[in-house]
Amino acid sequence: QRSDLYSLGIVLYEMVTERTPFDGDTALSIALKHKTQAPPEPREFNAQIPEDLSRVILKCLEKDIEKRYQGAEEVLSELSRVEKNLTTEERIISEKKLESETKRKRWQSFLIPGILLFVAAIIVAGYFFFGQFLKTGEIGSEAIGEMKWKSSIAVLPVEDLSPQRDQEPLCDAMHDDIITKLRILIPDLRVMSKLAVTMYTDKDKSSIDIGKELNVVTILESSLRKEGENIQMNVRLINVEDDSLLWSDTYTEKYEGLFKIQDEIFQAIASELKVHLKEGQIPVIKTGVPINIKAREYYVWGNLFYNKYVSSRNEKDFEEGVKNYTEALKIDPDYALAYRFLGDIYQLHFVFSPHDNWKSYDLMNKNYELAYQINPNLAEANLGLGWAYFFKEDLDKSYNFFKRAFELDPNNPVVNFEFGSFLRSIGLYSQAIKYYSRSIELDPLSLLSYQMLSNCYVRIGKFDEVVDCANKALAIEEDNYWFHLAHAEALIMMKKYDDAGEKIAQAEKLNPKSLKIRYCRAWIAAAKGEKEKALALIEGRDVYRYDVTSIYSLLGMKDEAIENIKKGIDTGFRELKEYYYTYLVLINNPFYESLYGDLRFKVIVEGEKRKYDERLKQYGQF
Repeated sequence: QRSDLYSLGIVLYEMVTERTPFDGDTALSIALKHKTQAPPEPREFNAQIPEDLSRVILKCLEKDIEKRYQGAEEVLSELSRVEKNLTTEERIISEKKLESETKRKRWQSFLIPGILLFVAAIIVAGYFFFGQFLKTGEIGSEAIGEMKWKSSIAVLPVEDLSPQRDQEPLCDAMHDDIITKLRILIPDLRVMSKLAVTMYTDKDKSSIDIGKELNVVTILESSLRKEGENIQMNVRLINVEDDSLLWSDTYTEKYEGLFKIQDEIFQAIASELKVHLKEGQIPVIKTGVPINIKAREYYVWGNLFYNKYVSSRNEKDFEEGVKNYTEALKIDPDYALAYRFLGDIYQLHFVFSPHDNWKSYDLMNKNYELAYQINPNLAEANLGLGWAYFFKEDLDKSYNFFKRAFELDPNNPVVNFEFGSFLRSIGLYSQAIKYYSRSIELDPLSLLSYQMLSNCYVRIGKFDEVVDCANKALAIEEDNYWFHLAHAEALIMMKKYDDAGEKIAQAEKLNPKSLKIRYCRAWIAAAKGEKEKALALIEGRDVYRYDVTSIYSLLGMKDEAIENIKKGIDTGFRELKEYYYTYLVLINNPFYESLYGDLRFKVIVEGEKRKYDERLKQYGQF
């Protein structure tokens, strides 16, 4: 990415001059120079640097991203050319000359030829191996920590073969439970999320094709037949490489013995794939599932209305969700997951309320506590309490619960997503990106993870990555207006207004009522100096939001922009349940360039920098 080449330019600059391109009394003053000033010619500080190398470094440090090299390959080619052009005199430094120079000069003179080879090695071994995963989406284990598996599996949806084909809730529950148990009990096994495999409900593709699309080694197929109180389940484990059958079995039990079938399935899979079964986690899982299958059915219906409420915000969906979770708990008072998700739906009610709805908060907290009391080692219970303490701004306790959830279930896409969301909400965007990326690898069809990942890239000024992220999401769902607008926003920030206009038009066809469309058009108008048009487009909007502040800043309305920032910092958490105008937002948003010289802005940034440094030290090192 060309934004990464800027960082490479800084490294090169320091290596050949022994100083940074910019210096200053504060972090803010240095950051502002990076945004607004051209760096001094490297040869001013080291006359031994070849002119061609100096030009390469300065091109990497161009403010206009379009004037930088188009990619690492181009830099590598240019460096190779520079090295070939070095004369013998430039390569060999006489002992006499070395003795007459200071130690610093001697080091610099000797290093010039070697540095070209060194940087070439960095580009090849570093950029192509590590950096490219952001462009391809192939996120390797080395990139994000501990993602190393001995095998991988996709558990396809359980097919209902009952006479009346009326056991869909039961099949869905079985599918969910098998995925969860495999993921927790066999940590060496990468288990694709339920969402990732749902598209294969009506399987019209071969196991080989499915395996290639999901990048897994094995496929688990199963069917369920219920007649009266009897259950029959057929299971097949298939090798994706050659479509061969690794193992199969048929289980027959009474309805109440359904969970026994699950236990036998994952025992057999662990044995066949020769992966370690973490039997110490079995008691943990037992408290996550109900003792009564009827309780599981109510829980599934609760999840259905929970998901409807997420998008509809309709009180009836909220009430139906609460009702079904409550019914599940009447049947099985020790059903920890039901308490967790009952807490979740109250959390949504708390967040969605136009005013502080502390009754819903108290009910949320109560149910999270009950889930935790039943099983403190259930990852979902720890996530719940993480959010409960977050909303009280007790970040230390919140972080500890999120951290514990990750330690308990590190391969759970939901755990990774929510840990990332905690870090994003406190302004640690680069750290959040790691966990959203993990979530996407485990659940590659999760548009919400792509949305939050895109949001983080915007906040740290990596607009090329925003475009890449939006394109990957649109490949999953081409009619998703949100990602067309995310793409447009990145293009506007890169000053590609015509291209942005095309993406806005596409989004408008899909959702003409979206307020974000008005904001995007207002940004373009403000950037072009069309003040009346820009202000008309945001009339009546919440003034302290990022969108409005950006427009004020673009129009040179510094007083209004700075007042917005102050108000956002003071009220953003109370209103939106996340911290507004954090340090990285303030220094990476190109719309705020008109504010850089304002003393009031500098004071605000310095204050946010202190908060950022403290949070990074406390919560960013896990």
